[in-house]
This record gives sequence, C-alpha cells and structure tokens, in this order.
Amino acid sequence: MEPSGKNSPDRQPQPSFAAGPFARIAQCISIRLRLSADGIASLVEQARQIDHDYSPPLILEHLTTSDGLPQGTVFVTLQDSQGFVWLGTEDGLVRYDGHELLRYAYSRSARGGLPGNYIQAIVEDARHDLWIAIKDEGVARWNRATDSFTVYRHDAANPNSLASNAVHDLLVDGAGRIWIGTTDAGIDILDPASTRIEHLRHDPNDPTSLIDDRILSLALDRSGGLWIGTDVGLDHWEPGRRAFTHFQHEAVNPASLSGNQVSRVLEDPSGAVWVGTYDGGLNRMDRDGRVVEVFRHNPQEPTSLGNDDVRAILADHPRQRNGRTKPPSHALNAANRPTATLSPWLPSARYSSVVCRLAAVRRSSCTTRGRRIPRAA
Repeated sequence: MEPSGKNSPDRQPQPSFAAGPFARIAQCISIRLRLSADGIASLVEQARQIDHDYSPPLILEHLTTSDGLPQGTVFVTLQDSQGFVWLGTEDGLVRYDGHELLRYAYSRSARGGLPGNYIQAIVEDARHDLWIAIKDEGVARWNRATDSFTVYRHDAANPNSLASNAVHDLLVDGAGRIWIGTTDAGIDILDPASTRIEHLRHDPNDPTSLIDDRILSLALDRSGGLWIGTDVGLDHWEPGRRAFTHFQHEAVNPASLSGNQVSRVLEDPSGAVWVGTYDGGLNRMDRDGRVVEVFRHNPQEPTSLGNDDVRAILADHPRQRNGRTKPPSHALNAANRPTATLSPWLPSARYSSVVCRLAAVRRSSCTTRGRRIPRAA
C-alpha cells in the first residue's frame, strides 16, 4: 500500500495475529541495527503451547522495503495491546497488522502529524495511546481514537514545555505519567491529564539530584522506583524521598558497577537488578544496590560474555537471562543464574548474524544484520 501519514477512522483495522501462525507473533524489541534492503525479519512462534524447556523450530517471515518498509533501519518495535506491531525507523513510524504496513511520516502540510521521522522509542499508556520519542523533535502522542498526533516540544519561552527536544527514552509509570529521558537536559515528567511537566536535572550543589543530564535508559522496579541509566553511572529514584541514589564504577570497590555508561536496566522476578553497560559488560545487583556478580568478555573463556557492549537485557525463563551484545562476538548470551555462566545462543549456524531474544509469552524477536535469513525448513 502507499505510504500514508493518516489512516481513515472508518477503516478500523484489526490485526490478523489472532489465528494461524501469527497467534504468537514475535515481538521485536530494542532493535538498533543497520539492515540492508532485505529489511527486518520477524520471528514467529508456532501457534501452540510451548513448555519452557522445549525450543520450537524457528518460523521466519520477512518484511522488506518491497513490502512497504520505508527503509531498513529499525531502532525500536512494540506490539501494542490491540496486537498491532509498531516499527520505529529512521524514516517514520510503521504499523503492521499481519498483512499490510501503514507508514506515518512527517509532512510540512499535514496537521496533527508526526514532527519528525527518526523514531527513538515507543511506549503505550493505559488509554492505549502511544508515546513516541523523535530524535531532536521532542515527543509525539498518537491518539488512537482520532488517529492523530499531539506534539510536545521545548519552548524557551515556556517553562512548562520539554526541557529539550533531544529525547532518547520514554517510560509510563503506575500513575500514568510519562517519564522522558533526554540526552542533554535530564528527565521530564509529563502528566497527560494536566499537561504539567516537572523537570529533574543534575545540580552540582545537590548530592541527591540526578547524577547526570545525559539519559541513556529508564526502567521501573516493583516498588515504584525508577532506575535511570546515564553516561556516568546509574541512579535510583525513590518517590517517597524524591531523591536519587547514585551507583558508579569504583576501581577499588569490587562491589561497584563494572562500567558507568548504563545502557539497560532490568529487575528480574527475584528482585535482582541486572545492569547492562556499553563499556563494562553485565552486572547483577542485589536489592540493596550491591553488585554481586559481573559478567565480562574474556577471549580465553568460552562461557564468558560475548562482548562487553550490552545493548539489551530480557528476563525469559526464571532460570535464565538473555542479554544481546554488539557484534562481531556472539549475538546473544543466555545467563544461567545457578551456575553463574553464560552460553552463546544462536538457533543454528545457518542463522548467522541473527539477533533473537525470547520472551515468555509473545515469544521472540529476531532480525538480521545485513542479510536475509533463510526460512526454516
């Protein structure tokens, strides 16, 4: 179909994932890859109940530029509450219903459209609206009822506007507020009901303020606190105290973080916090914030982390942890907590350069690095 920035409200499309091989469609998450014209390959689980200890054969479907993908760089994906898969690319936002791709893109003449095309993050709120971070263009809210966008930007004359348009990550908390992480102006907290925006910034005169204004990642924990990955360390926001606790690498402290550039944070079912870094591998912290395990790459040790540049962490089975690392080392590592070992995970040799992360319910994500993945036999 032709690319379009709007969809007719009368159409009311429904995703076709409810039956057939798309019953448990792969949810592609956190894909930050350069792809060729072959585009993105989405991994679909066979439509049946799968035991945690059983690995099903891989069934691959391909979405390419010839199918309507605007280009082959996909930074983020989300499967929403209605079953649609949303793809954030360098050239617009794409919605996939199992048959067709619908593109939302910036247009100078369109009203209620996207303010830009470079999509950094996508989250869904309790109203089933989407919030989209656009590189250097602020935040856009996609209103599901009207199929239109409301844009939030920085306005130097308005203190209730965003602190910066350089938005990198988004998060929806339990109260429905939108946490907006920027790369140069800290965190904004937007209340959609009142449109009030609170700013959290680094203050060198306040040791309980944000450790740094360069935000790389945001993650909630079960207590309602917030973990913030920055360029110089990890912060934990405690709502009751309205203060940040800082965690950084200390050369003389083996219980400190192994690196300061925090790319991803995840709390697992046991309450342990897994911290991925761009410069120091993977850390496991206890509930008190003490690092109890560090996983680093060791070329002499085959069960070590494939690379110290960790780009994503996903809790799969309660006994396993998966972390995606940057090539050319192993694309995926499965961390076994009881044995404190990691093993490289790839489906088979013929899926060279595949990056897959298994999810517990909507099972997997998969994409290629510059080549088409052959269909499973």
